[in-house]
Amino acid sequence: MPSDTQHHRIRGLAPLRRLGQDVRSAFSRHPQATSNASGSGPASSIYAERLRSGNHIRVLHIRPSSKPSRRLECELKLINLDDAPVYEALSYVWGIDPPSITIICNGQRLKIRPELSYALVRLRLKHTTRIIWADALCINQDDNQEKSHQVPLMSKIFSQASKVNVWLGHGDESVIREAFQCCKLVADACKEFSLEYDEDLDTYATLAAVEVPMTVLTPIVGRGLSDLFERPLFTRVWCVQEIKLARNALVIWGEHCLPWENVGLTARWMFRNLEDGHISPTIGQTLNVCGIYDCDPSSWSLLQTLSGFRRFQSTDPRDKVYGLIGLVESEADGGIMVPDYEKSVARTFTDTAIHTVTSTKHLLVFSHVEHHADYDGDDEYRSWAPRWDLPVPTVRISPLNVIPERGACNGREAQIVVTKSPADEQLCLTGFFHAKVTAVDSIFDISTDSKSKGLQMYCQVVELYEGIDWDAPMSDVTLPVLARTLTAGLSTEAQILNPLDAKSRCAHYEAFRHYLEWYRTPTADFDSLRGEPLQYHHTLMSVTKNRRFFWTDEKDYGIGSACIREGDIVVVIYGSSVPFVLRPKGDKYLLLGEAYVDSIMNGELVREVEEGKRQEQDFCLI
Repeated sequence: MPSDTQHHRIRGLAPLRRLGQDVRSAFSRHPQATSNASGSGPASSIYAERLRSGNHIRVLHIRPSSKPSRRLECELKLINLDDAPVYEALSYVWGIDPPSITIICNGQRLKIRPELSYALVRLRLKHTTRIIWADALCINQDDNQEKSHQVPLMSKIFSQASKVNVWLGHGDESVIREAFQCCKLVADACKEFSLEYDEDLDTYATLAAVEVPMTVLTPIVGRGLSDLFERPLFTRVWCVQEIKLARNALVIWGEHCLPWENVGLTARWMFRNLEDGHISPTIGQTLNVCGIYDCDPSSWSLLQTLSGFRRFQSTDPRDKVYGLIGLVESEADGGIMVPDYEKSVARTFTDTAIHTVTSTKHLLVFSHVEHHADYDGDDEYRSWAPRWDLPVPTVRISPLNVIPERGACNGREAQIVVTKSPADEQLCLTGFFHAKVTAVDSIFDISTDSKSKGLQMYCQVVELYEGIDWDAPMSDVTLPVLARTLTAGLSTEAQILNPLDAKSRCAHYEAFRHYLEWYRTPTADFDSLRGEPLQYHHTLMSVTKNRRFFWTDEKDYGIGSACIREGDIVVVIYGSSVPFVLRPKGDKYLLLGEAYVDSIMNGELVREVEEGKRQEQDFCLI
């Protein structure tokens, strides 16, 4: 039985218990007392204003603390970009973990994702407030209209920030230190070479001449660089504009930091100078960082930008477009595209294709269309609008740009008849019919280093090259046509063959002849394939991958997309550099993809129209 003193102590707890119950009741009545940021729950309680017009944004005022373990406290404040105080921006990866770290924001408890928490704690100063723009908090992620208004401002947000902090997360501090020291050494060597010899570091030829002792690439440095170049941030589509538009980008990894210029330049030097299979990092590991470093917003078109970063990832497929349009400076090519998160993914991709065609008057966008082998239309996605959210396993046949008076339509602009939207989008274009597909071979998948998995697997190709007059192969017209077809008119140096001089073209055909002779020699193994014939093999393998060889009723042949089948048609459309294969669907057509047909690659059909031998036709694509 408790004593009087014990009774007194127990009774004294009652008011405290009642107070605790009152507080808990208050929180239960107001569920936003602990909200979720990053689009994972209601967070409207911290957003007093809805940002849907003007140049107003929110910035985060992070209160100082000398204790890393202390809970983050911050305030969201409204500013006008036209009269903004000094602020910094944060580039980071949201991560897959849900909001679970509680902070105090505007006096309220708020849960944010762990990666954002780690970044903000790392940036928090000991004695002064730090002003940061971070997308997950500064934009209400649950308000699509606000997102549609704020996303176009992001290019301005990052370009005006005094510094962009590129947060890579935590890691082994000793490995990070070694990797960053190597980056500084390589970047300093490149810059010193550039100053001494007055050479531009934008060229790979210059980087090839920069000497760095290979002894610095110890196993721990190689491991650190591999880890650096493969950080998740460098696979994220949003990081491209966040880094490229920054006036001062600082890469922060754990407790260490380094200017972005040093990281990008090191990746570029290693891409040019290292050989795969010898040391880490591999060439493949440097690709994403090199892509960001090489990007030139002042000259890249919308289409070039979308294509260049197609392998980069985004949580929202629409951001494969919206996350990059801020990089495009040309008003005529992408500048007027405005994000709209009320649109579906399919609608976003359709509008992007329409915008590209109507603003440029060319059809290069069609060369980025890729369908699976069994494709026969899709109720949601237009056949002619590239799926930017899907990887592309093929190399484009068309050049990067339309070349005046060159290509299948002699560089003529697209003639757009009608575009209907939004319910039944169809693009009607003018061109001319060439032929019907009468036979297709199996899908190309030639092995990199095995003779047994090569051309002999494709019976229609074998029939052609076995039919060559091998007593005088260079006099047989089949050899040069087949040589061009299997590399889509490209040389082993990825140059368009047609404009090259006769000597260069003949060298290409000679390489193909030796390549076929090697195939036709049963005792020749793969290791005996060297020099130009080996280069031809690599070019053929790259160009034909995931494509089919086909014949037409005009007795000519070509290569096209994996989904081609008998009954499809080959056409040339004004505004295109290459032919396309279409599939009739009533009086409309599905666009299956680009093709190479040697007999119509250089304006032959356009000249027939001009001579009155062929009629133009409208093709309505669905």
